[in-house]
Amino acid sequence: MAKTHYWFGTDRDNPTIFDWLYSNGAVVLDETFSSADYLSAKSFTLHFPAVGPLVFWPETIDVVQYREGSSKWKAAMLARLSQKENPGRRIIDTDQSPMALIFVPYKKNQRFWTTGELHFKGTNLKESFPELNKLNTQFERWLRKHELIYNWAGRELFSPFDYNLGVTEGVVRKIFALPDAYKLLQSGNIMIDYHMNDFPFEKFLKKLRLRGIDC
Repeated sequence: MAKTHYWFGTDRDNPTIFDWLYSNGAVVLDETFSSADYLSAKSFTLHFPAVGPLVFWPETIDVVQYREGSSKWKAAMLARLSQKENPGRRIIDTDQSPMALIFVPYKKNQRFWTTGELHFKGTNLKESFPELNKLNTQFERWLRKHELIYNWAGRELFSPFDYNLGVTEGVVRKIFALPDAYKLLQSGNIMIDYHMNDFPFEKFLKKLRLRGIDC
């Protein structure tokens, strides 16, 4: 399973995330952090060259060799579909490549800051890429130095800013707040889950309106 981390941040906090990743060997595919405009882009695919090279799917993908319904079979089906939609484009095998995907916090509807997310890709990361697994653990420890503002990893929900957070229940377990985001939460700002779809988002807006907050 991929390893995923969540946090709330602002455009003032975002550079600290990229500084950490850059100092630990990550590069944006086809460019470096120094040239990437991470203040306007919403997501990046990252590669860790020191851990290992990128591995690509073959030009002809034989899905029969994988157990039907398995995670590898699903990945092969998606890769084959991507090849059809993008003729001539090489498709990266994320299970065999030391990669991560980052979603950068941004203002949804120009008003609500979203979570940031970092997904270390690949299955069985500890065995496939032990060095990348170490970075995953180090990043988690770094996040833990910041304020924990949402935790549903135990029996009871811990959420001191519950009324101000729109989080998809059952998906996100822990969220930390970087310094600037934490200050905004303390002053009453509202923040939401990056991937909250339209239906729960509208329900959340309705709750805000019932509290007298103009959305």
